[in-house]
Amino acid sequence: ALALAAAPARGQRDAGAPEPALAGLDLAALLARGDSAWEAGREGAFPFYHEVVRRDSAASSRALFRLATLRAWRNELRAAIALHARYVREEPRDLEGRVALGRVQAWASRWSASI
Repeated sequence: ALALAAAPARGQRDAGAPEPALAGLDLAALLARGDSAWEAGREGAFPFYHEVVRRDSAASSRALFRLATLRAWRNELRAAIALHARYVREEPRDLEGRVALGRVQAWASRWSASI
């Protein structure tokens, strides 16, 4: 199983638990808010896409891809690689997913895997 976030520091909320403000939203509402935040500047989309993937990544491959991208931009390369790899398995015809996976593998100095 893929851990979506590191273990919480003392006094922080468990990364596997939903954000309290997001707990009552259904997947469609989370996706809509995530997409809106993505269009407005991307970083604000993180909690929405994280919650969608935490609940059910099959609900939206777009959320999975964008969460992987946000993880890469945060330099969370190990998590980004795992998420991009999962995206490629779920969407094998999407060439952009393969390019993104290779790019993040290169950023992580995994040269042979990135080719």
